[in-house]
Amino acid sequence: MFETRQIDEARVSVIVPCHNSAQFIARTLAALAPEIQAHPDAELLLVDNNSTDDTWALLHAAASEANTTTGREAVRVLRAAHGQGVNVARNFGAAHAQGELLLFTDHDDAVQPGWISAFRAAHAIGAQIMAGPYAEVSPDGDVVSEVDGPGLHHWDIPYGLGSNSAITRAGFDAIGGFQEHWMGGGDDADFFWRAHFAGMPMVFVPGARIVHYLRGSDAATFRQYFGYGRSAVRLYAEFCGRGMPRSSTLRGLAAWPIASGELLLSLFGIGSRHRAWLRLAVRAGRLAESIAQRKRYL
Repeated sequence: MFETRQIDEARVSVIVPCHNSAQFIARTLAALAPEIQAHPDAELLLVDNNSTDDTWALLHAAASEANTTTGREAVRVLRAAHGQGVNVARNFGAAHAQGELLLFTDHDDAVQPGWISAFRAAHAIGAQIMAGPYAEVSPDGDVVSEVDGPGLHHWDIPYGLGSNSAITRAGFDAIGGFQEHWMGGGDDADFFWRAHFAGMPMVFVPGARIVHYLRGSDAATFRQYFGYGRSAVRLYAEFCGRGMPRSSTLRGLAAWPIASGELLLSLFGIGSRHRAWLRLAVRAGRLAESIAQRKRYL
């Protein structure tokens, strides 16, 4: 997987949080291998977060193979057992990273060629916090969505995907890393918005692309995007005092019949069933959390 190569102390640290990753971590590692190989001052940190499957053993086997081949500790396996959640693992990895530049992707993503180079080039001209584009792919191989620009879904302050991001060590420490209480979405926007208010505007890096693979069943995908909908309301509760606007109630109500119609048409082979299903999940999550928070954000 990795070619032999001598390197100096790592300047770039790639951090991958892992939880019950046995079924898909090979795809993630296969995409990362040539990236780490192409950068002799990069390290890969695989952070297991209380997995109950074979993830721990698979990560160690991959690290052992890579490190034997390269003759150095190119890949390290860590265990973040003090809490649960992707941000627990990200922060733990960052705490043990040697690099001046921290890059994050997830265990169910595949970085595309040139990923590290793109982030490094942006950092070289002054970027402190960065994000890149991504495509979401369904289990049957359909591209459900493609995001080729910064996120502006909730506000005019851009944000990116936490699993396709980069930040300087100094910037990460200045904002306190990822907030570990964020679960099920919203952590991405929170991370980039806190950096923005700390004087570090996000830089979008078109060449740093990843593919995100959606979960296997409709039920699991619905739960995932239901959580994203809930997180939008939580973001509003957190940032409305700093100017985050309320969502359009009219648009939110109109989204229900539109998505329902798309779902119906998909039964006849028109449009994407996955896309309609995800839109309904997000709206359901927003409605549920608006009721729970007593803050209207539909």
